[in-house]
Amino acid sequence: MVDVVRRKISPTSNRILLTSTINPTNPTAMKRILLIILSSILLLSACKTLTHIPAYDYLTGLDLRPYAEKDFLITPNTYGGDHTTIYMIDYVLMPEGIYTEVVKNIGKPSQSSRKEWVFDKIDIVQAVDSIYNISIELGANAITGFTVEPHVVNYTDIVNPTTVQGIRITGMAIKRQE
Repeated sequence: MVDVVRRKISPTSNRILLTSTINPTNPTAMKRILLIILSSILLLSACKTLTHIPAYDYLTGLDLRPYAEKDFLITPNTYGGDHTTIYMIDYVLMPEGIYTEVVKNIGKPSQSSRKEWVFDKIDIVQAVDSIYNISIELGANAITGFTVEPHVVNYTDIVNPTTVQGIRITGMAIKRQE
């Protein structure tokens, strides 16, 4: 049990100092303190210090050969030949997300469940196909200044906020002169 002691700071002061002491004869209070101390020790001993980061290779690519085979140019560079500008591309593809109950297997007999955001996978080929088809419909035969970058949207709901990661493709659709 916690005892609260009230006493004046000085005889001339009207302020009262509140102090608390733990009654060592109360077994419940001592058990709580012991539990807090043991939990702290357990949590701190479970922390692992990062001491090594292994080397690795990383390659990201997008196969543009299917478009080149249809005589459609997609390039991050500018086009130096004669051309007509059709339109500027700023295309964003975001995944659908659902806040749902997710069950995780911790061990054979036990399971853990909690609610969390689950997002669809984003297919970059689907995004490039979309801007390719739109460009063809508008009469373009090339996209210059082609860039693909991450696009992040934060949803700041009080109960279940999340960050959604999509992709943004930018460029310029042009008609190359033959």
